[in-house]
Amino acid sequence: TDDKLYGTTYLGGASGNGVIFSYDRTSNTYTDLYDFDGTHGSNPYSGLIQATDGKLYGMTYTGGSFNKGTIFSYDIPTAHYTLIHNFDGVNGSFPKGALFQASNGTLYGTTYYGGAYSDGTAFSYDITTSTYTVLASFDGTAGSYPQSDITEATVLTTDIASADVSSFSISPNPTSGELRITNYELGIKEIKIKNVLGECIYQSTPINNNQSTINISQYPAGIYFIQVTDENKNIIKRKIIKE
Repeated sequence: TDDKLYGTTYLGGASGNGVIFSYDRTSNTYTDLYDFDGTHGSNPYSGLIQATDGKLYGMTYTGGSFNKGTIFSYDIPTAHYTLIHNFDGVNGSFPKGALFQASNGTLYGTTYYGGAYSDGTAFSYDITTSTYTVLASFDGTAGSYPQSDITEATVLTTDIASADVSSFSISPNPTSGELRITNYELGIKEIKIKNVLGECIYQSTPINNNQSTINISQYPAGIYFIQVTDENKNIIKRKIIKE
């Protein structure tokens, strides 16, 4: 959010265990922000995410209390590093993939080893309550040793219960400005637009209940989801792309 780039290195720094760094594209300035020391984590495989609380979050492959990796946060304004979870083997160990913040605000990730069968885990971490939960232990039969990132899927269409959507249309899609929404058959009672985090960024009750035009030029380019409720309370959802 400060327009700088942030990342990690696996090795190097004051202790040789990797660093957190920033890069200011305006001034072409690279800054070593934090040197991993082993005790508080070392050798991060994956990069960082910026969560909704503004902090950066990441994981280290080794280090921490059990030398099996950590979850950490980094507060940009205060330059404060915090070790928030130690992997101990039972709850997972040696994470390689990056963290992901889902639409409910919770962080999700995987560990390469550890868990009930020592084949890795999928886990969640609630940043508001500092609660770590093992969601699944990989057992070999159903997969083992995850190394990649984790993500959240979004249902793109939920045309509900016998709604006739033959007269429903959204155009143009993709668009860089206006969206025209038409539903001559059952009318339009409400329109909502949500971002990929599930946050509602637009809501309206159209004056013309058969057709409505929305200007989305102020929103950043990307994928959004529009939800239209008709006069029979059927809900129609569509993916839209803002160029």
